[in-house]
Amino acid sequence: MHSVLIFTLTLLSIFAVPIEAYFYQVPISISEKSSTPYMTVEIENEKYSILIDLGSQFPFALRKEILQNLEKTFYETIQSKDIFGIEYETPVYIIPEITAGDILVKNMVTKEEEYKLVYSSNGDLTDTETDGSVGLPLLSLKNLLLDFSKPMIFATDSHDLLDLLGYDLDQFQKVSFQESDEFILFSIELDIGSKQFILDTGCTWSFLRSDLLTQQTLISFVPEIPIYETSKFKIGGHDFGEIELCSLKMAHSELFDGILGMDFLEEHIVYIDFSANVLYIKR
Repeated sequence: MHSVLIFTLTLLSIFAVPIEAYFYQVPISISEKSSTPYMTVEIENEKYSILIDLGSQFPFALRKEILQNLEKTFYETIQSKDIFGIEYETPVYIIPEITAGDILVKNMVTKEEEYKLVYSSNGDLTDTETDGSVGLPLLSLKNLLLDFSKPMIFATDSHDLLDLLGYDLDQFQKVSFQESDEFILFSIELDIGSKQFILDTGCTWSFLRSDLLTQQTLISFVPEIPIYETSKFKIGGHDFGEIELCSLKMAHSELFDGILGMDFLEEHIVYIDFSANVLYIKR
């Protein structure tokens, strides 16, 4: 948490919001392997692909083999836990300078990352092709519109600008969420009742905790990932219809019940108003 605080203070000095509305356009790409979004950053005149991961609790991470060759200062060692609950020690460094488009970030607090596991589009557990990841503590500094059909991310607090771009938020379903440095948490009503989900662009599929399901409620998919099918998927009062959710034993099970991943987000444009803790989801 100390690292996140220092990082956030640094970024706030760079991303200070002007009195007038702000607007940034962030070109992204979608991985063919995992259907997850990534952007390009430049470090020491080299370009790296960075996973855009709203489910990550750390602001920035790079692979171990990349960090080994960069100028950096050791900062601390932290305890990390993956989605399966496996704990491990992770070194954290400070990188002097990173460029993302026209934005220059100095003294970036960066976690070492040996691998980043995701489920591929055919259901296999695989490593990503990306060189690192950017997480919620950084991404939440601006309101974001996620349109993975383009693919593009817009950072803006102006509904009028979004309307000019063709995004009429009156056509979106609003739902409040709980936001912290860790998760974007909100309720979704399923056939088995209301459950707490997090929004996660670093997750290929949408998941539900396996301990909430019985064998009778599952349908086949692949042997490693049973599927639960719900006829009701109601967010903020709007029913998005029949949805399939992968069943998975998850860490953090005391904090949330499921994950809304890229299989849903590629089909529905989302605007995240971090200033008001409100999600807008295109109906």
